[in-house]
Amino acid sequence: SIGHLKNNLYFNNSMEGVTQVLMIGWCLAMFTRRWLLATILCVVGLCTREMFLIPSALLCGQLAIAWWHTRHRATLVRLAIAGGLTAAAFVLPRLLIPVAATIQLIDPLYDESWFSKLLHVPLNWKRDLNLMIGIASYSLPALMLVTRERWRLVWQRLEAFHFAGIAYCGLWLLLTLWGGTDLYRYVTYLFLPLTFILAAMFVDRQSSPRFAEVMLALVATAIHNKIFSHIPAIGDNLDVYLDFWPAFEDRLNAAAGLRLAQIGALVLAAWGLRWALSRWSTDSAAADQSRPPLRRAA
Repeated sequence: SIGHLKNNLYFNNSMEGVTQVLMIGWCLAMFTRRWLLATILCVVGLCTREMFLIPSALLCGQLAIAWWHTRHRATLVRLAIAGGLTAAAFVLPRLLIPVAATIQLIDPLYDESWFSKLLHVPLNWKRDLNLMIGIASYSLPALMLVTRERWRLVWQRLEAFHFAGIAYCGLWLLLTLWGGTDLYRYVTYLFLPLTFILAAMFVDRQSSPRFAEVMLALVATAIHNKIFSHIPAIGDNLDVYLDFWPAFEDRLNAAAGLRLAQIGALVLAAWGLRWALSRWSTDSAAADQSRPPLRRAA
């Protein structure tokens, strides 16, 4: 994805890569129920990006549910430690570090008009539509590989993660709606749900995507994300530079329309490939059945 690869290579002060690696570590710690390690990763992660509020909320929510079911004092202590440390990691730096000016879209501490922005930003339909295009752009591999049957199997296989996945996506949407201008950076934080969905597609060999489908999705993703293209110089033409990045603020122009049309064409190409593969399989099976049985040699 352009948001993972080119963004982190181009902006040498970008923390997205660090934050998302920490999120992977947090996810593994949650799998192994290592609550202290998960808490430490949340504290460190909150010092890189505010998006780590999502893992922090899920961690505290999981501990709260565990305490509600067991009423163990140790679980309540873990919840208090996790909640206290993550809250301190988020609040204290914002209170203690002096700030002279802010360019944050929503900043309750240093922007007097933050509440009016809080109400009006989600009503910007161009920004909302651009965000939806950005989600479709980032989800292109899944959109190309998914079918009704595969989605049904994915939903069954991820049954244990339904609540956590919906909570993750809901919190992500709230933070992204009032996030910054470069929406494509925020969209990359859907990498965890996307990884789960794609991985679940390949559990069963019978229903998993075929090799040709996977290769088409890989090539399409590379082309759509302009992996082989140079990033335009911001000083030469600002509009060309901004149009290079997908889902930037509320820029709905020809570049956004072309990006959406390309997504639709690639998804249709994937459908066409599946139809051709199924037709070829049907014809091959029919040809095998029509062949006369071989006689045994005496």
